[in-house]
Amino acid sequence: MKKLDIKTLTEKYFSLFESKDLNALSEMFEEECSLFDWNISATGKHDVLDANKGIFDAFDKIRVVVRNILTDDNISISEINVITDNQRTPVVDVITFSDSGKIQSVRAYRGN
Repeated sequence: MKKLDIKTLTEKYFSLFESKDLNALSEMFEEECSLFDWNISATGKHDVLDANKGIFDAFDKIRVVVRNILTDDNISISEINVITDNQRTPVVDVITFSDSGKIQSVRAYRGN
């Protein structure tokens, strides 16, 4: 079995998030996936995509600046800065991928 390139998949996720591309993001998520952050708790692809749409609708522009991505097996841990309408928020994302390379869960932790 081919080993997944978790770092590349993670970078793709951030790029699609930044571009607010819900259709392409949909292809990255498993049907049974979850998203948890300091404001959101969503389970199932439909609810996760709705949560992302809510984030996208709240801001004119979203930029994701990746500072570091660490990987272990099918998990990535990323230090990022999310810049929304000139507000910078440091975030650590823990993303779990399935063996097929789709996202099973995203847990986002807000820094100070």
